[in-house]
Amino acid sequence: MLEWKDNLNILNLYATKDIILSCAETGQLVTFSAPSLRDLISNFQLNICVGFLKKTYTELQKAFEI
Repeated sequence: MLEWKDNLNILNLYATKDIILSCAETGQLVTFSAPSLRDLISNFQLNICVGFLKKTYTELQKAFEI
């Protein structure tokens, strides 16, 4: 399993809202732009998506069982 690292900290969220995930084994970088609090409150679809991303792997497995 690949190990991913991030630059997530409160100062970075105030300054740029960009979160960078990096994988040393493959050299891959993934950049996410964090939504603002206003976006989370006013955008129902975004709120559902964030709730989905907070779920654990086990919870997701149960949700998609056929």
